[in-house]
Amino acid sequence: MSIAALSSFENLSLLLEPYSNDISVALIFTVGYYLFKYFNKNPLENKKKTLGKEGRNNNWDKSETLNTFNTLILQNQDPKIDAYNILTKMHESKVHPDITTYNRLIDMSFKFDQDENALKLFEEVCDSYSGVQPDIVTFNIMIKHYVKEIREFRKYQSTPNEKKLERVFKIFADIKANDIPLNSITFNTIMDACVEVGDYEKAISLFDEMKKMGIKPDIYTYAVIVKGLKAGKGKENLIKAIEIFENVKNESHDIKIDEVLFNSVIDICIKNNNVEKAQEIFNEMKKGNVSPSVITYSIMIKGYGQEKNLEKCYQLYQDLLSNNIMPNEVIFGCLMNCAVKCSKLDLMVEIYEKMSLLKMKLNSVVYTTLIKGFAKMKKYEESYSIYDSITHEEKEKANIILFNAILDVCAESENHVKLLSIFNELNDEKNGNYPNPNLITYSSVIKGLIRVKQFNEAYIVYNKLRNSSDLKLDEIIYNVMIDGFAEAGEKDKAEKLFIEMKKLNVKRTSIVYSILIKMYARTSLKNDDDISRATNLINSMREDGIKPTIIAYTTIMQMYLRKKNIKAAIDIFQEIKNEGLTPDVVSYNFIINGCTFNQNLEHGIFFLLESLNNKMKLNSETYKNTLEYLLKNKFMKYQDRVKSASDILKLMKENNIELNYDLYSRVMRLIFKNNEGTSIKKVENLPQRNSSVRQNFSNFTNCFTKTS
Repeated sequence: MSIAALSSFENLSLLLEPYSNDISVALIFTVGYYLFKYFNKNPLENKKKTLGKEGRNNNWDKSETLNTFNTLILQNQDPKIDAYNILTKMHESKVHPDITTYNRLIDMSFKFDQDENALKLFEEVCDSYSGVQPDIVTFNIMIKHYVKEIREFRKYQSTPNEKKLERVFKIFADIKANDIPLNSITFNTIMDACVEVGDYEKAISLFDEMKKMGIKPDIYTYAVIVKGLKAGKGKENLIKAIEIFENVKNESHDIKIDEVLFNSVIDICIKNNNVEKAQEIFNEMKKGNVSPSVITYSIMIKGYGQEKNLEKCYQLYQDLLSNNIMPNEVIFGCLMNCAVKCSKLDLMVEIYEKMSLLKMKLNSVVYTTLIKGFAKMKKYEESYSIYDSITHEEKEKANIILFNAILDVCAESENHVKLLSIFNELNDEKNGNYPNPNLITYSSVIKGLIRVKQFNEAYIVYNKLRNSSDLKLDEIIYNVMIDGFAEAGEKDKAEKLFIEMKKLNVKRTSIVYSILIKMYARTSLKNDDDISRATNLINSMREDGIKPTIIAYTTIMQMYLRKKNIKAAIDIFQEIKNEGLTPDVVSYNFIINGCTFNQNLEHGIFFLLESLNNKMKLNSETYKNTLEYLLKNKFMKYQDRVKSASDILKLMKENNIELNYDLYSRVMRLIFKNNEGTSIKKVENLPQRNSSVRQNFSNFTNCFTKTS
């Protein structure tokens, strides 16, 4: 695949939100929170300024009717002309605002990030003494604004779900209290809020309430339901989403399935790794009256990117171009991500250069992909260069994944100076709008510092996390630190952290025990006391209600093999089976080679035959080592050697396991040396009609008995 065929586009298509076509309200909302202080309790009296030179417009000056003012408010794109400027102008023109005026002013204020104005206007119309009273549109505007705020997850990541929804449901209660008729937009928006915070059950409850009230679900209702299903992975959610899609398609004749619902169902298929079903729905979409958009193509390209199907991604890209759809940074980002996953890093660079040539504005996903891609190429300086090129404003809009990616690069490249610089930048009060660090952020920083033996710095970061009110220490952080100290040979520090972990009652899993067992197994070569420490951890796991894992047992078994305690190693291997666990390829490789190399060939052969009977395919060296020792062994009885060799080759053939020709020939010589006389006699006694069998046997025997 080449990007040479990419066409040049100056303008990028905008990604549309599911409700951007809501004509019933005809409002578009932006997200933001801008507080300002220059309004007081009586804004009309204290803001007697009219539209000045900067905001003056002939159309506003000529406005004399309510309809004209309402139209101009809807069309206004100048944030300098704020709501109270307009109300002052209407007052001077002796035009009285109605509820449409207030609705449009509230919407306009939110659009210009003038939230305080919007909230004051809402309070005014909700005042029982106000001459203008709110209608359902007023409340819907407010609900949609709060839903937009909820979507800004990085600002509310430590806020409980019920708090996020509190204001939304208060407005919902006010609507009911004022006997204002609800509509589908109200329900759709509140259901969307529930989905955004992950409360799918509450969304379904609203859906049921909506139907009981006789309010007919529309296409947006179903889109929200599918969106909720999309939030969680699972075959059941996928089945439900497809059922909803099919029901709407086959039973709701008055509802026309639109692009939003198509995209949502395709997306849930992709999220559940069912690209075949996604392709089926995508084909259905293309054959129908709904044309795929740039969003649809980006979902499909992302799906095939996850499958590492670069060829299919390129086909979709060509299809997009043939349909005269302008690719945007999302499309290029998905292509770039697929290139990285397929290790086509030169292609990633080519796509990046193409985007630069087209002067495309990169988003945080593209930046993250580039940072990871260059790191995969070990071009760490390129990763740093990409990060350093990101503006302050872009970093404010980015998510924490971008920062975690560059911190991982710093850790991998062992650049602790850059690591701390970025971490401090993220925590700087001057950068208050940057995303908040999460546990992954801290684990990346701690891992990077321990890797370069900056233990004091690692503890400083760890203590900062301990004192955080927003984040709670979990097993992942302790695993990272304990593993880091264990790998660095700092056994005392690792043990101290494990004790602290237990004191703080942090949940422990098999992972942390495996880390400690591995540490003791490594140090047991010099300190015999660590053998008992490692084995005692198995009992500690049981005390914690954790079933010992195959990894833990295999590590202890390997420890005994290194100490040449074959009996103890075999006992551990048997204990694995006694615990109801199934030995894996790794454990079989270790026990077989351990027995073979330590003059316990009988057990090695026994375990090898056991693995073959269990249809396991081990490392080729394991078969080679066992057979080589079998050929050279002078202590086993000759007949036992022959039988063992014959059984091994027979089972290897049944399991389609290949063996080096030279070794195979030598093993067959051993077998036929024992059986040659008996076998030839049997063949010679065959009737004359079986002469072909006689000749084939002779040829087969000769190929192993002839000397070179």
